[in-house]
Amino acid sequence: MDGLTTDETSGIRVRILGRPTIFRADGSSLELTPLHGSLLAALALAGPRGRSKLWLMNHLWTTGTDPNALSQAALRLRKHAPVPKPAAGAPYVLDLPTSSIDALVFRDSVLSLSATEPTERFDELLQMWDSNPWEEYSRLPASCWRDIKEARDRLVTRVRGLTDPERASLSSWNGFCDIFHTEAARWRGEPQRPVVKRKRVLIVDDLIAKSLEDVLRGEFECDLITSIGEWTRRLAAGHPLDHDCALVDLHLDEGMVDGHGRLVLEDLRRLRPEMPTALMSAELPFEDLESLKRSLGVRNVIPKHNDQKGPMIPLRDLVRKLIADG
Repeated sequence: MDGLTTDETSGIRVRILGRPTIFRADGSSLELTPLHGSLLAALALAGPRGRSKLWLMNHLWTTGTDPNALSQAALRLRKHAPVPKPAAGAPYVLDLPTSSIDALVFRDSVLSLSATEPTERFDELLQMWDSNPWEEYSRLPASCWRDIKEARDRLVTRVRGLTDPERASLSSWNGFCDIFHTEAARWRGEPQRPVVKRKRVLIVDDLIAKSLEDVLRGEFECDLITSIGEWTRRLAAGHPLDHDCALVDLHLDEGMVDGHGRLVLEDLRRLRPEMPTALMSAELPFEDLESLKRSLGVRNVIPKHNDQKGPMIPLRDLVRKLIADG
């Protein structure tokens, strides 16, 4: 079965006010890749009218992409969210009520605020934001977020209109301002901080990709690939590979004999020859490291632990150097 049953669809909620995530009725959740997250956000923000195939292809993929890329991405998303297969010429639609999509709940809640709303209600709305979706994760044009940004600005105006003690009582205001730090200086009447776009790191590792991301996330935006199959699907979908560097594990299955990381490095050398790359492995080949670097076209070779308890403190320094020397 390609899609979800009616029972499986019941109770599903989606978050797009931050890193796109699907929450299931059983309490489990799934954080989506940037491509599938942007597809989910595009359909969620479009509401019942949905988005046409042409619109989605033009905005989520680069030119020259496989024409089947959208149907393949929708098929994968359909396994986790109700995105029915459209009839010929019909739009793609996320078949969820407004009440199950956090951004639309936020928009409608702000629009319905009364003139005498208690400060606790402002706190509830501020807490709905996990991170800045249009700055970090979304491939969508700014116009898609217009209603949500206007609702956010309307909420900010209401919060700024509170008395100082009332605003100080909001537990979520400072965290909310940190999410939108480039604008928050104006909201707080402070000098504006410079915009610093985080560097993007591609991590290809089957065992500890998430642990590597946890170390890097404070400074870098990370994109995770955990298998050779996921990598080839990403290429087939026409991903722009717009990262600042890549960390690639030599082995991408538990047998430690596949060497599929070499294939990933070959593809990167062919498609993004200017991108600095590093090879990671817990079992490095028995050969001179300089020769290994030359043969694989990598800038660095990083010994690693294949468990989540191994020391990773130097990783940020290694990534900084990889990008700086690129």
